[in-house]
Amino acid sequence: MKTNTSIIKILMAITLLSANAAIAVVSIELVPVGNPGNTADTNGYGAVAYNYNIGKYEVTVGQYVDFLNYKEIDKSTPLLISIDAMAANHIELDTTVNPFIFRTPSEYINNPVTYITFWNACRFVNWLGNGQADGDTETGTYTLNGYNGTAGAQIGRSAGAIWFIPDFNEWYKAAYYAGSTDGGYFAEPASSIYGTLDQYGNGWEWSDSVVSVAAADGRILGGGYGPLDASVPVDFKGTSLGDPSKSSGPSLPWGFNIPVDDGGFGFRVASSPQTLDKVDYADFAVLAAAWLSSEGDANWNPICNLAAPNDIIDTADLTAFAANWLTLSNQ
Repeated sequence: MKTNTSIIKILMAITLLSANAAIAVVSIELVPVGNPGNTADTNGYGAVAYNYNIGKYEVTVGQYVDFLNYKEIDKSTPLLISIDAMAANHIELDTTVNPFIFRTPSEYINNPVTYITFWNACRFVNWLGNGQADGDTETGTYTLNGYNGTAGAQIGRSAGAIWFIPDFNEWYKAAYYAGSTDGGYFAEPASSIYGTLDQYGNGWEWSDSVVSVAAADGRILGGGYGPLDASVPVDFKGTSLGDPSKSSGPSLPWGFNIPVDDGGFGFRVASSPQTLDKVDYADFAVLAAAWLSSEGDANWNPICNLAAPNDIIDTADLTAFAANWLTLSNQ
């Protein structure tokens, strides 16, 4: 049973959405990745025993800005993004309003966010899993508690995590697996059978696999606009930078020190299967858009009329919505 506190929190969020459209809930477009138990590619990668979802796109500048506006406590000295990263992503701090707010021009909202450290990518994922808004960034899928060091092997994905950064096999399968028809793998991820986009370009992407326990290097995947090291050729098949000894075929991913926020480093998120079916912030955004509307209004949405018979989308509908918060929609 949902408490009045749950309803009050959702009401407060609706008020926030109405008062300041610059801060919004983050909705991640996911695609399901099936074919559990598939065989690995000839290089040993890509086998995943379970179903999962993965972001159709990389996390965008606009989504990260919304995250910053909720969780960056001292916006004048940000910890969740560097000053260089703000400049590279065209993110500005608007000090003409109180409280200060991060903004980005509309033409950059859908660009992939880059210059993001692995740890801050983990914080974004924790925030998603903890309900966004004032959700915690330091615990959840990854237990960080303020950590920003190099001992990456000590911090792994929690068992049963709902939201996570894809590991190498999860990322590789979504990009290259050709399906059950021939059990093979594509040479390029441009033809993903699951519908992902931009795994072949846009930016380098973190995975939560660790290349070297000793060095705590994180795996970088995908393809940016150019190699990170001009002395090493690019090989896009499941890699970031190609191994010169294997430049004609698949090779291992490149490891980079986890706290690094190089210009090409972004990320996409993945999730357990039930996130596509849960009553969550994506549904809440639909309810908020129809708030206080009645039939005949431009923003009227009959799907939100949860407390029928009722002639207005109001607290009666919100109460019904809150009663199903984070439950599976097919239960």
